[in-house]
Amino acid sequence: TARATLGGALSAADSVGGPLGVELMARAREGFAQGLEMTAVIGAAVVLAAAVAAVMTLRRVAWQGGSS
Repeated sequence: TARATLGGALSAADSVGGPLGVELMARAREGFAQGLEMTAVIGAAVVLAAAVAAVMTLRRVAWQGGSS
């Protein structure tokens, strides 16, 4: 369907045709790109948080291990 996938939206836009179809194609591509960008930003934030947590955990382990 047009709401579920980019391919569905492009197919619907193709069947509409004319200026409305062109506008629908542009909006579908823009929405897809924005969704992809947001997913990448969230993924990067999760990876960064995991890296910070790993560094903090490893520092604690190394510090405790060095004093024993």
